[in-house]
Amino acid sequence: MANHRRGYTAPKPKKTSTITSWLKTILPTLPKISLGTELPISILMRFVWLSLLGVLYIYFQHRHDNLIREVILKRQEMEEVRASYITQQARFMYQSKQSEVNRRLSQSQLSTNLEPPTKIQIP
Repeated sequence: MANHRRGYTAPKPKKTSTITSWLKTILPTLPKISLGTELPISILMRFVWLSLLGVLYIYFQHRHDNLIREVILKRQEMEEVRASYITQQARFMYQSKQSEVNRRLSQSQLSTNLEPPTKIQIP
């Protein structure tokens, strides 16, 4: 029975992937692997070893990422401290200029000594 409505298309049959169809044809021909009642120790040891290596790999990756983050934070902190040091040093150098010292002394009614220093000689 054909449906003649506009825009109607018949449902498409499901496509099976080529891999699954290939596996369905190959699997029955493969020899059956029988482990018996016990799991062989060599396979178990290899699995444990690979699991341990995987856990170590993940640990070292996380440690490396955290170390990179710490280095970035320390660099930013160092730049901030360096900038404040340079600012304080510039402020100190400005305040220690002779003209600034005179200006600050004149505000407190002090003046610079106009006489040259005398050398004290002990006989």
